[in-house]
Amino acid sequence: FTLSSVESAIVRNLTVVRGLRGVALQGSNKNILLERVTARGFSLTAFYSEFGTNLLFDRCVSFGPGGGFFSAGGGPCRWERSVFWSNTTAFSFNLVNTSLSNSVVVGGTLCGSSGFTNADFNVLWDVALPGGASTMADLQALSGVWSNSVIADPDFANAAEFDFHPRSIYGRFDLTTSTIVTDDVQSILIDLGDPAGAFANEPAPNGGRADVGLFADHAEASRSATGAWLQARSHMDGGLLSGTVTFTWNAGNFTNGSLVRLQVAGI
Repeated sequence: FTLSSVESAIVRNLTVVRGLRGVALQGSNKNILLERVTARGFSLTAFYSEFGTNLLFDRCVSFGPGGGFFSAGGGPCRWERSVFWSNTTAFSFNLVNTSLSNSVVVGGTLCGSSGFTNADFNVLWDVALPGGASTMADLQALSGVWSNSVIADPDFANAAEFDFHPRSIYGRFDLTTSTIVTDDVQSILIDLGDPAGAFANEPAPNGGRADVGLFADHAEASRSATGAWLQARSHMDGGLLSGTVTFTWNAGNFTNGSLVRLQVAGI
């Protein structure tokens, strides 16, 4: 699928499968929205932009084995509520103003030495980090962004069959039966999204906060916990801590004045 030097276009609900490149934005495309676009099975790259300006990729999926998103120039390019699965390299860009938010990257390499202008409220898993970073804390120190992101298993329902609904103890939409089923794990994606993001379209209980991934603010969003819960957000992937360290976490269904106890081990 190719757009060539187009201005002000919207592409929705498209799936492209197998080949060299999936979605190619050739020339100087401008003001383009790609929403719910999936590209899978491409050997070179799933999404390609030559010199695009003001591009928004929302609820898109890049499914390996090739690269995820390659851009030769231009920008800004924004990726929101999307999934990169088993790409050789999720992002390759040359001096491009690129941001990533409320999204998931699993497998392969995150990006080259060039960094993102903004990368917040994302989940990474089993992915090689740039610049010699081995933990999220390393990546945050190296890049100056990723401050509200984590390295953790997203616990998708069945990613191998393109089902990216987060698993939930309290209920999730089953793609095969179109019914609500329950799981034995609660995905970290649930209620991890940007607190300023919309969530009203998520069915109750929705935790009063958007999820991360394709189903944020969506009728098929997985159910939130109904009791009090607390989830560590910083240093989940280990590493050596020294000096002054800031710990952050997400929580829900607590009353004011609730006691939170922090236990530190291994000293």
